Amino acid sequence: MKHTRLQARVLLLAIGVILAISLLDLASTAYVQVRDAEKRMADQARSIGSALVPSLQNDLVVGDLATAQQTLDRVQRHAAFKRLDLLDAASGRVLLAGRQAEDAAGENGVPGWFAGLIDIRPPPLSIPIQAGGVQYGVLLVEPSPVLLERDLWRHLWLAALLSLITLAVVLPLFILTLRGGLKPLRELAASARKFGAGDYTRRAPDSTVREIAQTARAFNLMADNIQTLLGQLRASNATNRRLAVIVEQSGEIILTLNNAGIITSWNDGARRTLGYTAEEAIERNIAFLLPEPSEDETGLLARPFPDARHGERPETRFRTRDGRIRDIVLGLAPLMGEDGQRIGLICIGRDFSERKRAQDEIRRINAELEQRVQERTAELEAANQELEAFSYTVSHDLRAPLRAMNGFSKLVEEDAGDALSEQSRHMLRRIHAASVKMEHLIEELLKLARLGRQELQRDDANLSRIAEEIHADLAETQPERRISWHIEPGLTARADRVLIKSALDNLLRNAWKFTSKREDAEISFTSSKQGNETVYCVRDNGAGFNPACADKLFLPFQRLHKAEQFEGTGIGLATVHRIVKRHGGRIWAEGAVDEGAAFWFTLP
Repeated sequence: MKHTRLQARVLLLAIGVILAISLLDLASTAYVQVRDAEKRMADQARSIGSALVPSLQNDLVVGDLATAQQTLDRVQRHAAFKRLDLLDAASGRVLLAGRQAEDAAGENGVPGWFAGLIDIRPPPLSIPIQAGGVQYGVLLVEPSPVLLERDLWRHLWLAALLSLITLAVVLPLFILTLRGGLKPLRELAASARKFGAGDYTRRAPDSTVREIAQTARAFNLMADNIQTLLGQLRASNATNRRLAVIVEQSGEIILTLNNAGIITSWNDGARRTLGYTAEEAIERNIAFLLPEPSEDETGLLARPFPDARHGERPETRFRTRDGRIRDIVLGLAPLMGEDGQRIGLICIGRDFSERKRAQDEIRRINAELEQRVQERTAELEAANQELEAFSYTVSHDLRAPLRAMNGFSKLVEEDAGDALSEQSRHMLRRIHAASVKMEHLIEELLKLARLGRQELQRDDANLSRIAEEIHADLAETQPERRISWHIEPGLTARADRVLIKSALDNLLRNAWKFTSKREDAEISFTSSKQGNETVYCVRDNGAGFNPACADKLFLPFQRLHKAEQFEGTGIGLATVHRIVKRHGGRIWAEGAVDEGAAFWFTLP
């Protein structure tokens, strides 16, 4: 019965219910009929007895017992009574007893078990027979249950027949109805079996039966939730597998500890770095990795348990399996349980021994460099002092002889002018010119030396205005020259105004000088953008220079033209180069012989 189909169970239950209802109906009906029959039998017995009493009274008064016997027999033959006796009034002895017919005393067609089951026992009725105040006897009337038993037995058969007919008619209809009602349940059960077998897309069909439809919708909702959870679980498992591979293959030391500091997991990066396998490390306290736990190291180790903060990166030292000491930096994060309580710690460590050695080496080199810088600074200070002394010597000790040479040559020319030959006077003039040139050269050298010591005072400098001022000064010196000037307006820069004016003065004077042999001379000062950088340009169409010698332009005393062609000391462009470099900029030149020159510079 454990695996009996639901349809069979419902069918058996329905048959049992129908039979039980039929039996209960039969029993209740029989009980009522029995009670009614007993009452009717008693009333009938009383009525018949009362009707017999006058006849029997006359027979007893005249003493005609034979006629009384015939009367009792005639009534008894109807089989309505079990006993119909005439008793003596004084002794209670049976005087006369009604006799049944032979066929009435036989079988009545009712099984004995049924008669015993219903057990109909109508009580006997005693009717006194009196006349003239004298009691002649007692009529004892006891109704017979045979007729009632026969009626009940027929009724039972009729009820059973009706029950069978009802079952024969109702049961097929019930089976058909049951099959139609159980079909959605079978489909729901089939969907559940297939879902349980792994077909997670299976859903229960809808039903017209409200209760089954509600169950199907609840099942489908549960299936949707399970499918969603399974998808999330698969994604989570895939992510966990990837993370497990990443953790295992990572070059970092990744391990987990419980709150007592016992190692619970150990990845391959820890094995490669420290030499211990997972079997050797797991279930051991992390203290076994410390070389010689000192008080400080023990405190460092105890700090993560249980008080480590998320992301804390303490540094410690671990001993490898072969006895080497490695410097480790640890990243710490709490390991939380399902109840939200911390159950341990995640440690991600990196071996930075080589980096630490490199850092120590860098610190040592930095210390050496600092020492060298201090030494070089001292040397530069000494060199500056020597340069100051040299500048003092140049400005005082060298200038005095030059002035003497210049003065005495003039005196000689004035005092003995007529006595000197033309050649002697020419040599004196050359001595005078050389001394003047030498003094001018010394002055330029002093200016160049002072550039390295002068402190920059950066400010907003209007380069266009400075160029216009230089243009005006040059035009006053040679007003007869016709030169086409183009100075771009609005050119500005953050620069030392004094130094940048000196640089522009040298560049524009060079352009003025080297265009002196051009009738259609042109000089321009413009700017352009190259990326995020502003590039300034001083251009002319003068004598130009040989591009192969461009690297000599900014060296002191390097001249690319003869003094007979263009006068100069060879210091101007060196001064410009030093000023631009002091500002952190760059300067370069482009040009060709007899095609002019362009000087480009930047001022960051």
